[in-house]
Formats: sequence, C-alpha cells, structure tokens
Amino acid sequence: MKPLNWDRLQEIYHAALALPVSERDAFVTNTCAGDPDLIINVKSLLKTDDDFLKDPVFICPSPADPVVGTTIDGRYVVERELIGGGMGRVYVARDLQLPGRLVVIKVLPQTSIQDPDAVRRAKREIQALTVIDHPNVVSVFGAGEVTDGKPYIAMQYIDGVTLRSQIFSDGMDVKRAAAILKQIGAALGHIHNKGVLHRDLKPENIMIQLLSDDKEVVKILDFGIAKLRDPVAATSTVNTVAIGTIAYISPEQLREGERITAASDIYSMAVVACEMVTGKRPPVASQDRPINAPDLPSGLTKNARRVLTRALSFEPNDRYQDAKHFGDDLAKALLDGKRETVNHLPPRPPLTKSLVIFGATLILALLSYGIYKYVVRPPVPPPSKSFKYWLMVQRIRDEKEYETPFKSNGDAIFESSDRFQLNVSTTESGYLYIFNEGPPEPDAASFKMIYPNRATNNGSASVGANQTVQSDWITFRGPAGAENFWIVWSVSPVNELEIARNETSNSPQQGFVGDHLVSLKEFLKTMEAKVDSRTSRYKENQVAIVRGKTDILVALGQFKHR
Repeated sequence: MKPLNWDRLQEIYHAALALPVSERDAFVTNTCAGDPDLIINVKSLLKTDDDFLKDPVFICPSPADPVVGTTIDGRYVVERELIGGGMGRVYVARDLQLPGRLVVIKVLPQTSIQDPDAVRRAKREIQALTVIDHPNVVSVFGAGEVTDGKPYIAMQYIDGVTLRSQIFSDGMDVKRAAAILKQIGAALGHIHNKGVLHRDLKPENIMIQLLSDDKEVVKILDFGIAKLRDPVAATSTVNTVAIGTIAYISPEQLREGERITAASDIYSMAVVACEMVTGKRPPVASQDRPINAPDLPSGLTKNARRVLTRALSFEPNDRYQDAKHFGDDLAKALLDGKRETVNHLPPRPPLTKSLVIFGATLILALLSYGIYKYVVRPPVPPPSKSFKYWLMVQRIRDEKEYETPFKSNGDAIFESSDRFQLNVSTTESGYLYIFNEGPPEPDAASFKMIYPNRATNNGSASVGANQTVQSDWITFRGPAGAENFWIVWSVSPVNELEIARNETSNSPQQGFVGDHLVSLKEFLKTMEAKVDSRTSRYKENQVAIVRGKTDILVALGQFKHR
C-alpha cells in the first residue's frame, strides 16, 4: 500500500460531504480513479460520518442551547443551530421585520467576552463588515450583543452551492469560470477598499446562487478570520501567525511577523482560479523557487499563464495590487481562445549552437506551419454540457386537487397521493432518454420509458436547444419510498438506449421486464459511474442542474414520498 496523500484525502472527503448522499459514491469513485486505497479511505470516512449522524449510540445528551428559541434584539427568532465550533456558533433565524426571510446569526465565542482586547477587535471587525455593501459579498443586516454579552452579527442566508462542489477533476467550463472570477475579483476589491482582508479565501467559502433568470451570482462568505486593516496598521508589520487553509494562503501568511495585505488575498484567489480552470492547484511559491508559467497545470491560455504567474509571485509587491483588476485581466485572458499545453523547457544550449538550432528550427517551422495550423493544434478541453430538471407538483387531498401546483427541485418529501410532472430542459440540441423506476406493480412493468414515447416527437429521442420535455401527470406509487428517474442526455444517439426505445414499441405501457430490465438497469448504472456528471439543486428557482464535460450526461433523480 502506497503512502496516502492526506491533503488530497481531506479535499475529496469534504467535497463529497457537500454532495447529496446518493451522489457521493459515484463522485469518490470518479475522482479517485486509479487509486483504490484512496477510494477505500475516503468512503470509510464518509461512512463513519454517516453512522455518527444516524446511530443513536453516538448521540449523547447535552444541555439545551440557550440561544435557540430566543429572539435577538426583538427581531431575529433563532430556529436552529447551523454550525458550532471554536470560531463561534452559527444559527439560522427568521427575521420578524421580513417574515419570509431567513438569516444567519453568528455569535462569537465565550473567549471574546473574557478578553477586553478581543471584544474591541471583534466589535471593530463587525463594524467594518456592516459597511460592506456589494452584490457579491454576503449581506450583513445587523449586529449587536446577545443576552450574555457575546457579540453577534446577522447575515444573509445564501441558497446555493459551494464553488468546491462545481470544480471537476479537469476544471470548469472556461466561460463559466471567467464569469465567476470577475465577480470574485470585484467583491475582493470592494472589501479591500473598505479596509478589510479576508485571509481565508477558498472554494468552500465561495457560494454560487442561481437567480430566477438562470444567472449565477457569486457570494463570498465566512469572514471568521477576516482582519480589519486601519490606516496605521496597514503600513506596519502585523505580528501574525498562519491562519486559514494552508493550500490557499499566501507565503507571507506562513511566516510570523510578515505584513498581510490585499496582495495576500489576491494570491489565494489565484490558487482558487487555477484550480477552477484546470482542476489542479499550482505549486507553492518559494523564495528560491518562484513560479514560472511552465510550472502551472495544462489547460490555460498563454495570457492566463502570464496573469496567474504574476498573481502567484512570492513577493507581495510583485503581485497584482488590485483584486478587481486581477479578476478582469484573468477573465479576459481565459477567453482569448488560444489554450496551451505545458511545455517544460530543456536547458539552454551554448550561443553558437543556439544560432544553428534557431536557423534550422525557423526553416522547419515555416515548412510545417500549414500542417500545424490545420492538423496539429493544441488540444482544447471540451466545454461543459448541462441540462436542468424540475417537478410541477399538485397536492391531492381526499382525491381532489388541493392548493395550486408548485415547482420543486425534487429535494423534498412528498405525499403518496400527490401528482407531479417531470420537466427536463436542455441547453443544446441532442438526444434525451428518461426512465421512471417505481415500486413493483402487479401484472405491470415498474420500469418505464417516459421519453421518447410514441405520442411525442414521432417517437424520436431528439430534442432541440432550450426545448422542455414534460411528462404526463404521475402519482407517487406504493408505500413510503422514492420514485426514481434516470435522465440521460447525449450529443448523439446512445445505441443501447435506442435499442431500449425500439423494444418499448411493442409494450402498451412502454415498460421493461425480465432480462431486458436487468440489462438496461446495469447499463444505466455503469454509465452513471463512468460519466462525471454533477447535480446542483437550487431553492430560489427550484431547479436542479446537471453539469459535465463529456458528450453524455447521466442523472438519477430520487423523489421521496411518504
């Protein structure tokens, strides 16, 4: 057994932990491909975490949290604890001034009120954060003290997904990454202008919120170790120790006594950017070994390498000094369309020999330019593909429709009598296959093809760009459980699924039984494990979006009912 890469193990573990339980196994298997030891250890950690939450043996009685159930400042009714830890406790509360709005309440730890200097620093930090008003920074609604004197801050509750959950092993779609980085840069530039340094920028602290028009909005959060930078301290040495996540913090944050500036956050942003686009973090800069363009992972344009190399300089003064400028430059460089592979250059030969080589190389280059231009172009990573799905749900009470139908991303528990329609919309033309797997039914097939069908599109699986496919009304069936839907989108027809489509032409219910059912389910499960598709569910507009970089996307939607 080879030694484990503990940094990599923790990274994959935390990324999997952020996903729905049904998606974790496939994610771990795909991400750790080729490393069975890593797969075993990550899955073991996830199982331990899951058992800890489920097994009552591990649940020890504890005193009731005195904050839950109270009303803070006559405005925020605390409903539950979200996170507890050394940096304080975080709660979800309801805002009485706007009853439909949830807020996050962060209460600083007990040590803050035992140390007068810590109280002053905490209040100064809260004061600084309350003046930050930017669409890409989590909003602050208020601050004060809870009944026992501990400082608190009330912040926006973000309905979205973490940036970590959206980074693939080979990176993100370049256009999407560029749009996100422009927003990150604008947000960092704003908080720096307000005299605040984040000091812990990483994919886990960046949320992506999907608005009703499908526009993605970045929200930077978790200023738990942010530092207020007043005009006096900004020009002096700050006696600090390394705080933050080691993989993303700047070299100066690792050295005690170094001054932390806006350039420190810009370094962290550059590490995040490199991981977003390539799926890999850059090497760590050092005084003896500065980062050069060839050191960066493949999949970056020449200009992007230049911009990132500057932002990753060992010396803070050599980096970008303005985060917005950096974000804008990097976004533009990523979209210039001339992506390069990594070329590690050999040692430079002597001058006389260099001239000979140069002449020969020039002639060869001129002769082969046409071949290179039309045949041997550098590989370009494929753009991301995606589709989205949602349910329209009709409540049924006493066999009658109850209330108006509502939209759902499927992340809820429905009643067995409820009816629903599954809707799937694709971003580009292709071929769509939808299968419904319900509980066994007497004398009927429980595994059915929903799309294509004989009544729609002449039975063809083809769909157009932005076309929405809608199922008939379906009632949740059987005892409490889950109604499963396999959704497959492909650039071209999938041979095995086309065969399945033809098989259903002789079935009045378009269902599968016997050997046909077994082979179809095995094929779908195998394809899901091979394809690196990820599903993100958004509450604001109640859609689930499936993304991937392959020509086939596979999603298993599981809709629970009781």
